[in-house]
Amino acid sequence: MTSQKSSANPRLYTFRTALSSNFLPPLLNTLVLTFVIPVLNLVKITAFNDSASMEQGKAAATLKETYKYVMLMGETEYSILAILSTVVCSVLLGVMIFRFIASKKTVNVFYSLGITRKSLFVSKYLAGILMLVVSVALPLLFNLILNFSYLGSSWQLWSATAYYFWSFSILACFAFTVTAAVFSCVGTVAEGCFFPFVILGSPMIILYCLQYLMETLYGNPYGHYLMGYRSVDLPTAFKSFNPLLFLYNGISNLSALDAEGKLVPSAYGEGTPWAKPDFLPLVFWTVAIVAVMFLGMYLFRRRKAEICGFLGVNPVLNFLITFLLGFFGFGLVIHFAAEKLSMALAILIGLLVFTVIYCIVDFALIRNGKEFLRGLVKLPVHLGITLIIGVIFATGLFGFSSRIPELSEIKSAAITVPSDTFLGVGGGGYSVGAYDYAWGALGQMLNGITDEEDLRLVRQIHEEIIKSGDQKITANDKGINREDQTVGSTVQVVYELKNGKKLMRSYNHVPMKAVNQLLNIEDTKAGRAQIQKFLTKPFDQNKYDDRTAEVVQKTGSVTLVNPTLDQATSITLSELQRKVMLQCVADDLTSQKAAERYFPTKALLGLIMIQDTERGMGYLDGNSSVLSLTTSTDWGYTVYLTEDMPKTIQFLKANGLYDQIGQPAKAESVEVIRAKDTNDNYYGYDLIYDSFYFLGSWRSLKSFEEEEANAQEQGYNPNAPFKNAVKIKDAKQAQEVVSLSHIAYFYGVDGYFVRAKLADGKGYTCMFLPESVAPQYVKDAVK
Repeated sequence: MTSQKSSANPRLYTFRTALSSNFLPPLLNTLVLTFVIPVLNLVKITAFNDSASMEQGKAAATLKETYKYVMLMGETEYSILAILSTVVCSVLLGVMIFRFIASKKTVNVFYSLGITRKSLFVSKYLAGILMLVVSVALPLLFNLILNFSYLGSSWQLWSATAYYFWSFSILACFAFTVTAAVFSCVGTVAEGCFFPFVILGSPMIILYCLQYLMETLYGNPYGHYLMGYRSVDLPTAFKSFNPLLFLYNGISNLSALDAEGKLVPSAYGEGTPWAKPDFLPLVFWTVAIVAVMFLGMYLFRRRKAEICGFLGVNPVLNFLITFLLGFFGFGLVIHFAAEKLSMALAILIGLLVFTVIYCIVDFALIRNGKEFLRGLVKLPVHLGITLIIGVIFATGLFGFSSRIPELSEIKSAAITVPSDTFLGVGGGGYSVGAYDYAWGALGQMLNGITDEEDLRLVRQIHEEIIKSGDQKITANDKGINREDQTVGSTVQVVYELKNGKKLMRSYNHVPMKAVNQLLNIEDTKAGRAQIQKFLTKPFDQNKYDDRTAEVVQKTGSVTLVNPTLDQATSITLSELQRKVMLQCVADDLTSQKAAERYFPTKALLGLIMIQDTERGMGYLDGNSSVLSLTTSTDWGYTVYLTEDMPKTIQFLKANGLYDQIGQPAKAESVEVIRAKDTNDNYYGYDLIYDSFYFLGSWRSLKSFEEEEANAQEQGYNPNAPFKNAVKIKDAKQAQEVVSLSHIAYFYGVDGYFVRAKLADGKGYTCMFLPESVAPQYVKDAVK
């Protein structure tokens, strides 16, 4: 029996009842969004005012001079919290409002109200939408009041607030609408609670699984840190089509605006000028909400009351849910097993995992042995779809792994450089000085390669990598020449095509031949121009990437070092002298071939080291225990003087500086080991981000002895790299080995690491001896 109120106006009664009985989830969402947006903003503003109050009480003026508006100034995790809260509360509200559909008792009561199914659905649906929209509007209203009080009004504030309101409202309404549609076609509350989360997460599940499959493709750029470009993965690339993340970029970019009109992004990076929010994607999602709402209403009108209380009555959702969960398991297997197993075996194991997940989920939905066995005929369809997808990726995704654009298609190209020592494009890793030797930093992208011959070189290198295929790393394997090895390093290439598209590839297993060939990129027009730019052209001192250029051109200390590194002399140059010296260095380097720098054949005359003294890096900053040339790779520049650098030598002589370099010390004895890839001698950085540019170092005798004493106390071996070294104590032979060795040398050919004990107690210097010039007694002694 129904009440008079419900009989008089059943639509209004249903609407009011839905509001009064289900307000807790929207209230919870209001509280979370209030904490994340206005409360956290108030905390940061208060902290800002407290710090500014020391300046004669001008906190408010200082704040206005800093910010134009604030929306979401918390860390990234707070943005995620806001999104998760909105989704969870919206789904929970949908469950609470529409759970009556899954119960025979309650559904019969509502059907007896004298209201059509359409009106019943719409009344409850609109009540939920109203509560969710209010739960988003109130925190944003509080934030508007906060901005008015501290920063004033601006059209940018209103525009950002409108974007936040619309995007969070869409997020809430879409999650709620999906839940309503699910309840319209399932038989139990359990399904109504679980299925919406799987459906909302389905784009993420599919994209992550495809991402895992992409990882098996040789050259796949997705999910890798792409130097000089935004790191991108498939879920990020297609974020606009993800119902959970479509708003993330927008709310992050609009999180705050400074007084100069630049956005203050949540992520690390420089501010960009204000741009109006893009509301067009929000229109698409609004249309999607309406479409799903009508679908849910249609399904509710056609729903049979007899399915109430029964699991697994919707075959379409059963198929979709079991496939998504099984495919997710398949993707995880590929992700963790592909590198350790063959692709075929990884796919097979993935299909077995898929089968197990299918059986568990399908049986849980049906809970009837006979029905479950009868439904197993669907399993081959699931496995067939998954197998086809796996085979497509295993066979190269229709030529993805071998695709190189034709020369006529390329507008420009960018490619990583094997070493950042000379170009100054920025290091992809860190070249850390250690006890005896270290590796330089891998360079980032050299951009702006447009000359036809230079583009042809990029394509040749890329072809060499593709031709080798994704081989296992053979570095340090006996019996394989260094030039024939496959090494763990990073080579990335980006083609800007004439049709406006980009083709990006990233490789971590590459043939050493290609790496050696890549050194020649410094001989291109773009390479020579980059050297001139880094050493002589104006820089932006406010730009993070130009800080090293500032050190080199303006603020860094200049030191002359002798060829064995045991003697260093600081010099003072005027602004004009520094400018002239760097121009001479740039002219000499651009007149050289890269091979002359990385595989030198001429004797080293000395070094010019320019360092950032504020960073306290090694010998050149007053610590006489260690000299490590690698310090200049990160925050400075090192010039290796040879006779083919006439302009630089002439500058030093003309200014009375050349003789201050000093002569090389004599060698008393040497220790020799076979050169190898190793991270024993630096602090565990991943080899794929380190160059193979060998950088030797010098240590004083006192430092060497102190290190050995400390090692005995602490139980480690400071001599680990040279523990099995062959010792040559004959001074004449030792001197010959040193004269044939180099302080800096690219380990792209076979060779030896040499640690020379200098005569007269001058310490130890580590060098590289190429196999091609090594004396026979060294080759015979070192196996």
